[in-house]
Amino acid sequence: MNYKQNKVTKFVVIAKQRSGSSWLIDLLNTNSEIRSFGEIFLDRPVKVQPWNQNTLPPIRFYEFRQSNTDQRPWVTWQYLNMINSWVGEHQAIGFKLMYSQLMRYPEILLKLILEDYKFIHLVRENHLDSLLSAKHKQQTGLYHLIGDYNVKFKRIYLNPLSIIKELEAHDKRIKQARIMLRSLPVSLTEITYELLCSNQTEILNKIADFLSINNVSFSKSNFKRIAVSSYEDKIYNYGEIKTLLLGTKFDKLLQQKNK
Repeated sequence: MNYKQNKVTKFVVIAKQRSGSSWLIDLLNTNSEIRSFGEIFLDRPVKVQPWNQNTLPPIRFYEFRQSNTDQRPWVTWQYLNMINSWVGEHQAIGFKLMYSQLMRYPEILLKLILEDYKFIHLVRENHLDSLLSAKHKQQTGLYHLIGDYNVKFKRIYLNPLSIIKELEAHDKRIKQARIMLRSLPVSLTEITYELLCSNQTEILNKIADFLSINNVSFSKSNFKRIAVSSYEDKIYNYGEIKTLLLGTKFDKLLQQKNK
C-alpha cells in the first residue's frame, strides 16, 4: 500500500519480559523509515551493550528525572514530549514498554492516547518458553545473544511445587493486558513471538502496514536465539515436569515446536 505521510506515526511496543521484544525492536530498526527505542522507562542505570547500543535514546527517563525537579505526572509527560525531537528523517518512531513499567507509571497511558500512539502488543504464547528464558537469564546473567557468539543453554531445574502457579501467573498477566488494551480508544494490533519466528516477513509487513510505512524492506537481525534445543535438553527434571503438566491446560506447551 502506498501511504502519503502527513505526520510521523508514533507507536509503542508493549510486552511482558522475555517475550522477544528486544529482537522485535532490533528488527524494526533495520527499516530505514522506522526509529525504535528500547526500554526508555527502565528504572535503573543501563550500560551500553552490543545488543542495546542501537536502541538507547538520547536520554532515558531515569536520567531525565535526575535533572528535573518537576513531579509526576508532569515530568513523565515532559519526557514523552521529547520523543518528537528524536524523529529525524524517519516516518515512524516508537519505544518498548513493559507491563511492569506501565503499572509503575500509569500516567504514560493517558499521554500515549492523547498523542495518538499506535499500540503493538507482543505476546509470547508459550508461557513455558518465557519462564525458561527468565530463569536462564537469572542463572547466567545473559540477557541476549548477538552476532557470532554461541552459548550452550544451561539446563534449568523447574520447581514442581511452584511451576503451575508460575505458569498461571504468566497466563493471567497476558490476559489482563489484552483486556486493558482492547478497552482503550487506540489503534491496536497483536502479534505473537511464535508467528514472528515462523513467518517473520509476513509479520513485519503487517507491522509496516499498521504503521503506515511504505518501505517494507527489513534486514536480518543480529539477535540469536539462545534456547534452540529440545525441552528434554533444557529442563533438568523434564520427566517430572511432563508428568505434572499432563492433564492440565499447560500440557500442550510441551507439545509445541520449541522456539
